[in-house]
Amino acid sequence: MLDRRSVLTLMGSLMTMPAWSRAANRDGWMLPEWVPHSACVMAWCSAFETYSRSEIAGIRREQAAMARVIAEFEPVLMLANPGDEDAVAKACGPNVRVVTMAHYDMWARDTMPVTGLGDEPGSYYATGWNFNTWGEKFEGYEDDWTLAERYAGFAGLD
Repeated sequence: MLDRRSVLTLMGSLMTMPAWSRAANRDGWMLPEWVPHSACVMAWCSAFETYSRSEIAGIRREQAAMARVIAEFEPVLMLANPGDEDAVAKACGPNVRVVTMAHYDMWARDTMPVTGLGDEPGSYYATGWNFNTWGEKFEGYEDDWTLAERYAGFAGLD
């Protein structure tokens, strides 16, 4: 049986910084990923301009398997593009919450916001890293450029 730390280690770069977590303190220091948080957020791979259809099918199988395992330990939100919600829900199972939000690739760590502690106790803010596809090296990421801001709005973060 995998424990929580093993699952997080296996996730590697497919897992984003936790939503609504204390990912940074007031001095800007990020806390480790194993600090308790309310959810793991993942993004369903839709990078058809980067990967072949067979590669995406394999990536999605792995993403669904990881999401199901993580959901045994904490809530999982899987971002799905409009029109993909039913397929994502079927692949990931009933313990994974599907959230409709346009995006391109699965590398949520690069595109999602990092949350920090706000000035008021219990308040948080989001920091976007202005993802530019490694110097605009790849095409198709237009939806990812604004993902941090859109997700912050969804999560109610400034």
